[in-house]
Amino acid sequence: VGDQERLARRMTQIAASNALKQPALRWWGLAMRTTWALLQGDFAEAERLADEALREGQHAQSWDAGFSHRMALFVLRREQGRLAEIEQLIRESIDEYAGYRSFRCLVPLIASELGRPDEAASAFAELATDNFSALPRDAEWLFCLSILAEVAVSLRDTDRGAELYRQLL
Repeated sequence: VGDQERLARRMTQIAASNALKQPALRWWGLAMRTTWALLQGDFAEAERLADEALREGQHAQSWDAGFSHRMALFVLRREQGRLAEIEQLIRESIDEYAGYRSFRCLVPLIASELGRPDEAASAFAELATDNFSALPRDAEWLFCLSILAEVAVSLRDTDRGAELYRQLL
């Protein structure tokens, strides 16, 4: 168990004790533990923790809990080779979580990985308008560009891939 995972476990314990009277911290600790379980390839534990984190986040009225849960499910299903199961939820998330651009970037990746290159190219082209300027430089920016770089590779779109590379540098 690494230092970050120990920290997430300890934070979850403190939040569960209600000593700080901050229920959102329990959700955050569980969300971090979900991430570590995913990174370690413990998919059963990651799914269990993601579901627990969602319940805690909803209890704490954390709007980010749904976003966090859906992103964890995306990573989990992708690693399991089960992206088709999560595709509709990701598409619905574009409107349900309009402030998060990650979901829009996942659509061309999913289409590409599910063998629909024309659909992937169309969604990718829309995001690539004006050198990807619709993607603000916020906390999601690097994640979005990284996902789109994968799409550029799968589509063999060297021009847009070069632009993504330039921005990632």
